[in-house]
Amino acid sequence: YVDDQPTGRMTPDSIIVSAGSHVIQVQKNGYRSHEWSVDPTVETVSLLSHELEILNRQLLEVFGNVSCAPCVLAAENLHTFENEISYDEFAILEYFASWPSPNDPFYKAAPQDVMQRVMYYNITALPAMMINGIISADSRFYDEILIQYTAAQELSAPAVGISVQKQMNSNMLVADVELYFPNGIENVADYRLYVAVTEDSIAFDSPPGTNGLTDFNFVFRGFASDRKGDALELNGNTAIFHYEQDMGNWNVEALNVIAFLQNETTKQIIQTGRTGD
Repeated sequence: YVDDQPTGRMTPDSIIVSAGSHVIQVQKNGYRSHEWSVDPTVETVSLLSHELEILNRQLLEVFGNVSCAPCVLAAENLHTFENEISYDEFAILEYFASWPSPNDPFYKAAPQDVMQRVMYYNITALPAMMINGIISADSRFYDEILIQYTAAQELSAPAVGISVQKQMNSNMLVADVELYFPNGIENVADYRLYVAVTEDSIAFDSPPGTNGLTDFNFVFRGFASDRKGDALELNGNTAIFHYEQDMGNWNVEALNVIAFLQNETTKQIIQTGRTGD
């Protein structure tokens, strides 16, 4: 970007600007942007170089149901959390389980994918929350969410950068995910990449269940990856994945893609990326 205007160019590249003060900025999904203030004179060349910092993002996986009464408190707490915590630092993914109402419309949209995660964590009561796959939190209590979220931050380190891009071709979702391991990775066979599709801003005229909620965000719509995750195939320090999925009659403008890398031995999620930055 030059003076906040996109150039359509990608590094490495050369950009010609007029003499005088300018701000040059580079951006990449999943990384912190960086900018330089430059003041070139006529016919001078400046070399700008910087290694972008990887975003360290935590994943909150939430389990609920449209007829789960205590899930109302969890929904209110998630709304507060979303407004108070820096958007760069987290992603929220809400699965809707099959109880107390098996007619939950969100559960029925992807029942096998949802139950795979329910069984993966052995979820037996709602609401439930897992942070980075290894820390549980009682989402009925906001202070509890903050305490466990902070604990998750202290345990995590950005050993991998995840960049996620999405395009919509009519109702076809096209998602590309790039994993970059600056220091390589040991025991690569232990890891799986999960790529989930979520939808925000879902509103009903009347509640779809018995708990009274009509507005929903972070709703899990299914996995673009295998529901048990995809194995990594590294090319040097990079792994690249491509996904295409027909989204049917979902609101494509409200869709986001969340990609997370999980250790299948420990269940720890070591990094999360998402669209919507």
